[in-house]
Amino acid sequence: ILTGTLILESNYKPIVSSEDCMDKRKLKCPPIVIMFTNNKGGCGKSSECIELAYLLGEKYKVLAIDMDPQCNFSLYSDVDLENHKNIKHILDVDFENIEECIQHTDNYDVIAGNRELVNATKLYPDSDEEYILQEMISEFDYDFILLDSAPAQSLLSIIEYTASDYVIGVTECDDGSLLGIKNIRQDIKTITRRRNPKLKYLGIILNKYENTNINKLAEEQLNEMAEEIDCKPFKTKIRKSSKSSEAKLMRQSVSQYAKRNAIALGNRELLKEIIKRIRSDGRM
Repeated sequence: ILTGTLILESNYKPIVSSEDCMDKRKLKCPPIVIMFTNNKGGCGKSSECIELAYLLGEKYKVLAIDMDPQCNFSLYSDVDLENHKNIKHILDVDFENIEECIQHTDNYDVIAGNRELVNATKLYPDSDEEYILQEMISEFDYDFILLDSAPAQSLLSIIEYTASDYVIGVTECDDGSLLGIKNIRQDIKTITRRRNPKLKYLGIILNKYENTNINKLAEEQLNEMAEEIDCKPFKTKIRKSSKSSEAKLMRQSVSQYAKRNAIALGNRELLKEIIKRIRSDGRM
């Protein structure tokens, strides 16, 4: 079952639910799954995933899954990384009670990461593991599921691509990040051909932006690259701000910690663009 397939029958009944936010359920279809990625670390991928999870969670029922063994998303979402069941338990084939893995924050639910997944290839040698998250997600009672990916090509990224409907690339203004954005296109081509034909490159977020000549030049390069890889950057750029570091220390999103900050305001505009693109694709 591919997560990108709409189920139109009125008797669609996901078996996994979170009672704390049942009244938020808006979309009468399987969850819309969005993967946030870049093959290069440090570009603010986890930060953007947190901001958009928080903002989406104001209206919709949202689950975020931390697939990055660094576990930054889990850390900054202030969930239990030590004593609570997490994504590794879901990937273990014999584990059945998925509800035990879900933790709650103010606006969204989280399945925490696990540092042991840095050795995922050794932990899960069976090729069928590539479909395990896709199969689980089809049973989740959420409007949106956001995947924070590891900054490297690995078995984990294959699992995420296979489970996702859309990919959002996150980049800052440097050559390494921009190259990572370009490489995503080839990953998607491979996955759509072999495992998940519904997967689409939804857009590119330009993060940590400053009004400098270097940043403007990088933006021009990104726009040129976008034509080559057939994926438009979002018009809204996310500004660089010290409030990002402060919010992380407080274990909050910037949108919660400083709602009038440029990062918070920018992400509200960015979310409008994301929703518009998903709607134009017929998913909302």
